Amino acid sequence: MLIGRDEDVSRLQAAITGGRLAPGALRLVRLEGPIGAGKTALLSRVLAEAPGRVLATRADRMFSSGPLAAARVLLESLLHESLARLVEGAGPAQLARACIQALGEEPVTIAVDDAQWLDPSSEEFFAAFLTAPARAPRVLVLAHRPHQEPAAVLRAARRAGASDEHLVVGALPETAIRTLAEGLPPHQARAVAASADGNPLFAHVLISAFQRHPEARDVSDVLDLARLGPGAGLAAAVADDIRSLPDSARTVLRGIAVLGRLDLPGLRAVTGLDPDPVRAALEVLQRHGLLAVTSTEALHPVIRAGVYQDIPRDWAVQAHRIAAAQPGLDPLERAEHLAFLREHASDDEVGELVTAARQALGAAPATARRWLEPASAHRRCPALELVLARAEMMCGDTARAIERLRSLATRSEHAGEARVLLAHGLRMSGKPDEASALLHDPGDENVDPALLMERVALASLVEEPVPEDLLVRLAAEGRRYTLAAAAFRTISLLVSGRVPLAREAFTGVLEGLHELPPEELRDVLDAAAAAVWSGYILDHTPAAIRLGTRALRTARHFGRTTLLANLGAALAFALIPAGRLEDADAAAEQAVEDAGRAGTADLIGMARTAQALSALWRRDESLMRLRLEQLREAPLPSVLWWRRTVLSSRARTAALVGEAEPYAFTPGPADGTAPLRYADAATISFLAGDPATGVRLAQEGLALADAGGLESQGALLRTTLGEALLRGGQDPATARSLLAQARESYEQLAMPYPARRAAAGQEEAERLVRDSAAGRLTPRELEVARLVAEGLSNQDIAERLVISRRTAEEHVSKVLRKLGASSRVAVARMLPQP
Repeated sequence: MLIGRDEDVSRLQAAITGGRLAPGALRLVRLEGPIGAGKTALLSRVLAEAPGRVLATRADRMFSSGPLAAARVLLESLLHESLARLVEGAGPAQLARACIQALGEEPVTIAVDDAQWLDPSSEEFFAAFLTAPARAPRVLVLAHRPHQEPAAVLRAARRAGASDEHLVVGALPETAIRTLAEGLPPHQARAVAASADGNPLFAHVLISAFQRHPEARDVSDVLDLARLGPGAGLAAAVADDIRSLPDSARTVLRGIAVLGRLDLPGLRAVTGLDPDPVRAALEVLQRHGLLAVTSTEALHPVIRAGVYQDIPRDWAVQAHRIAAAQPGLDPLERAEHLAFLREHASDDEVGELVTAARQALGAAPATARRWLEPASAHRRCPALELVLARAEMMCGDTARAIERLRSLATRSEHAGEARVLLAHGLRMSGKPDEASALLHDPGDENVDPALLMERVALASLVEEPVPEDLLVRLAAEGRRYTLAAAAFRTISLLVSGRVPLAREAFTGVLEGLHELPPEELRDVLDAAAAAVWSGYILDHTPAAIRLGTRALRTARHFGRTTLLANLGAALAFALIPAGRLEDADAAAEQAVEDAGRAGTADLIGMARTAQALSALWRRDESLMRLRLEQLREAPLPSVLWWRRTVLSSRARTAALVGEAEPYAFTPGPADGTAPLRYADAATISFLAGDPATGVRLAQEGLALADAGGLESQGALLRTTLGEALLRGGQDPATARSLLAQARESYEQLAMPYPARRAAAGQEEAERLVRDSAAGRLTPRELEVARLVAEGLSNQDIAERLVISRRTAEEHVSKVLRKLGASSRVAVARMLPQP
């Protein structure tokens, strides 16, 4: 029973359950109140009676700032996998979308207590959970302190159009405080009511203090509030309550503060007490009101913080070490305890921290950094320094990462990897020349393959062909590097427009890279990204999707976070031709997030371009407008062929929604995606009322596509040209032929959306051809043509129309000639439907 909170209970129940939510609808409920006001108890009471699926979690500023700590309950409940496994293969936004899919249409209420302490990755998760397309009605309840709601989650809710209920938990009335203090003498009950200021937690600890000091007349007899000053009363009362406990109860309280949960085996291990003393201590803590009464927390945050601050350092180190060794903890939970050891961590414990940090990098780089920085300050461990540098890059502190890597790159067994990562950092900092100089060492014939990989990857991003000597040297380093060299050679040939040679070089690359063991694929992920881009351009879509998906998982697993955006953007482009538009949007959105986190801004524009293309195939004009704005806000890539793609796509999307966009099309260079830019330019010309230029551009682009055997790009240009001919009312027969060829190509390539578009155009062209043909026939000839279409012979026609056979033959001959039909069967296709 919650004394004095009946009205608050009713208001919160109405906010959470009032009114039926439509599929996909979203409701945000903010429960705001000061520390100790009883938000947690109120929330627990209402959630216990809420209908449907309810998932409750909480944030914790002290010990739960690990990767997706506040989202763990949701993730593991909905996805049926441990968090440690989940974060290896996906980032927060991807996991949020996976949870949305797992929900299906099932309504859900999700409550986040102490939301002001959401860790960054959990905040990113909940923001994505709110904005992702969903079928399930969702209610998200955030309980937080005044004016401390998580801003990113609130912005996401507003962006998603959520209804917003804001409830404030105020002070308890004095009558309710007196009810809580009923067991005290009247003068003490009055003192509690006067000092608690309506705060139930403060009231409880004051009551406990008076129970220990029955002789006290007022609060000043048990607590020197005047000396402590305003706002310190609650903490002081809690500290006084803790000091009054028996030694065993204080020890158990410390154990709970370390563990963060009520776990009897864990408490026995951490405290060294037998079961009976532990149980007895828990009863004492319960009588003092120090244990929480909800399922989401063991101690109120104020109590936990007060307890932990008074734990001797040596005791805390030993307790965290024992806690980390408890069975049932996953690597991320163990790392949370090991991070508290700081300079006391052993080499093995540091190694375990590094392993966990690698797992956490993709989802929560800030957590990985927090775990490793204290250990880094006390010992020099190259493996730790490398992971810490990756985390710093992902947190946006590239300058600090570069400083750390410069020293690593000249010593230790990890020097090669450090140089590669340093080159990445220099590229991200706008210093490609310095990155190239760092990697270029012509006198070293035994250069590390990783350095060769980075040099080739850097060279593949410019317009000039990758030096063949580098590719030969790379290919000599073993099978995975042979495949990598072939992938880089392919993309280099595509960039320079030598498509047939690129196709030849690409044979077996996608399949070979996909079959590599994870430890080998990890070493050639740059090449895997090049292969996925090449697969998209050369119409090897299914294999490109398989490799892109596996390469992304591998990059996350091994902490290769600077490559995530490139792999994600390439995968998004490959998913679109396969008709997997939702998956493509999700991959592109994750690529944007990864690019922002890792500082690889070039990929933001490419990912947004993929989303604009997805909106085009959906034929959703409002979505196209949104994607156009996002594309305009994206930084223009410095890589030239990416830059041309972004500018071309932006101008095409603007033209399709009727907006002006400055764009000057230039024919060259004729790289592997040039036909796509011709298609964009032709579309822009057609929509601008310049059909002659549009036809010319489409024909020139089609010649390029056909010469390179770029079937999907050729199909797009045939579709563009055919639709333009139909809009202009010109030559429907030619339009029909173009659209029929495009449809056949799309169907063979299993590209459903463009195939449907071509089919619709083909049907329209056939209707126009029929109408045009019918207009050339006399009424009698049209009558004869319909009989021919029905399959009647000349003799049958003569009998039906009561004319001579010879007259029937003459009519049929004229029909075939006027329609340009080569056979009687073709007549049926050329007539309008009756």
